[in-house]
Amino acid sequence: MITGFVLLGVGTVALAAGLASTLRYPSAVIGSILLVIAGIGLMVAGLARNDCSSELPACAARVDAGEVSWHDKVHDNVSLIIFLALIAAPLVLARAFGRDDRWRPLRAYSIVTGLLGFALLVLYVIAPAGTWNGLVQRIFVSVLVSVDRRTRPSAGSG
Repeated sequence: MITGFVLLGVGTVALAAGLASTLRYPSAVIGSILLVIAGIGLMVAGLARNDCSSELPACAARVDAGEVSWHDKVHDNVSLIIFLALIAAPLVLARAFGRDDRWRPLRAYSIVTGLLGFALLVLYVIAPAGTWNGLVQRIFVSVLVSVDRRTRPSAGSG
């Protein structure tokens, strides 16, 4: 898991650098900054391990009582920043994609990703799914880091 988090973070930062260097719009710069924040956060969250899963009642009680390590608290707090950055980034980048003919096919996908990510985050936070809430979290994260392989910028886009 640690390696996966760190590599996903490195890849997210690399994506941000590529987008910022290819798309020269203010919204692309802002979206790229959000991706850098998420990427660095992913690396931090990967290195700051949870003590246990707060989806389990015994662990949730430990969290509520403040009986978890500092790295557990860092992981959870950084995760919120990551989630918010990964929701905002595609919404902001959708504006840049819409301004460039080569990237325009990614605009709708980015908007759907951001809005669906927001809806899933709300669902995860209010936790109506009970024991299924861990699955909601995995779906939420999967939506935010997935790529639509059918929709790619046209040749010569960088």
